[in-house]
Amino acid sequence: MKKFFLVIVVMAFFTSQIDAQLRFGAKAGLNFDNAKVKGAIAEPKSAAGWQTGVMVQAMVPIIGIAIQPELLYTVKNIDIAGIESNINYLEVPINLQWGPDLLLLRPFVMGGPYFAYAVSSSKIWENAEKLDWGIGLGGGLDFLKFQATVRYSWGMMNVLGDKAISELKNRTLTLSFGYFF
Repeated sequence: MKKFFLVIVVMAFFTSQIDAQLRFGAKAGLNFDNAKVKGAIAEPKSAAGWQTGVMVQAMVPIIGIAIQPELLYTVKNIDIAGIESNINYLEVPINLQWGPDLLLLRPFVMGGPYFAYAVSSSKIWENAEKLDWGIGLGGGLDFLKFQATVRYSWGMMNVLGDKAISELKNRTLTLSFGYFF
């Protein structure tokens, strides 16, 4: 009977600790955009953009795993031959994070897919594909209610479309800061 009671107490402790903690927040950041281009006359140069949006973090504290989907308004700029243009996306990155919880702070690594829909663009991109998707990897730090992240995203979709002569895929380095409510 004592062993049974001990097993129940241990299970109750661990199941109460495994409940996911949900946090909601807002974030903003800078994008440093570059593109992978095949068949273009000139290579693109890096250009800066920005992003802002909301995030939700569901974390399992004992094992340090969290999932953090976000809804972002992202401006991706491209500079080809001195002509800077942009595509504005609604983007949904879904990051799986892992990192140890060190009381006041939590360093983590993250990765996962992103899905984006172009809501507007410069005139030069009016016939571009509306959908984009890719993979991102990065890391960050949670400190109390604040979060700082760095992430590099590789676009997998040719944003010029399948019938285009050349191919352009988004590549973005993002530095962002968030606050959980």
